Amino acid sequence: MQTVRLGVSVSDEMTPFDLAMPHDKHDFTSLEPIEVSEPSTWVHLVPELLIWLQDPNWPISGRVKEVLLLNPTAVIDPIRLVLEGDDGGWQSNCLDLVLRLPRDAQGMLRSDLEAFSTRISDESDLEWHLRSDVKKVLSCLAT
Repeated sequence: MQTVRLGVSVSDEMTPFDLAMPHDKHDFTSLEPIEVSEPSTWVHLVPELLIWLQDPNWPISGRVKEVLLLNPTAVIDPIRLVLEGDDGGWQSNCLDLVLRLPRDAQGMLRSDLEAFSTRISDESDLEWHLRSDVKKVLSCLAT
């Protein structure tokens, strides 16, 4: 059976890296095999890992960001999908990740960020400061 998460089909068949996916917001140990592996071997897990950024208060969120930074271009398409959604907390946490991406990876998101900035509601901006985060990324790209 296959399910679709963040636009990527995920098979129910388990691989060694699927077993390493965090099982809860405190499961740091499961990230260790991913961290020491070649990023190309776990690129298919990026959408699943990005889900752990849905709540910036989850303890595992920061460590998952560090893992995702090991494969910066692989996060581009999944982040685009998050920006198209309506989850302000997840978008905020993804923007924090984008701020830490290499400039060339940030540049791949320029048009997405510009479009996203026009869709930010006042309510989301008040709670998550999304406009200022987008502005930070775009100003970095302008220099």
